[in-house]
Amino acid sequence: MELNGFFAFNSTNNTWARFEPDTAKTPETAAEADVQFASAEYVNGYTVACTTDGYLYVMQHGKFEPTPVCYLNAILIDMAYNKADGKLVRHGGPQ
Repeated sequence: MELNGFFAFNSTNNTWARFEPDTAKTPETAAEADVQFASAEYVNGYTVACTTDGYLYVMQHGKFEPTPVCYLNAILIDMAYNKADGKLVRHGGPQ
């Protein structure tokens, strides 16, 4: 089942939280995750996410079925998508 709204990863219990702007005070659990994500960013209908052990995943936004893309040998602590040039910018952190 595909969900809409805004999503955030809760690293305390490895779940994706879903909320709408008017219900941000009461997010609901959207899905559990088998891995722990350090960062994620929405890109044209997909969520690109990096795990805390340095793997990059992609999943259809709102479906939470991650597909591994590659091992980065780095942990991305933040990502941002620039719509103007279509680039995904990464911000790395110490491993």
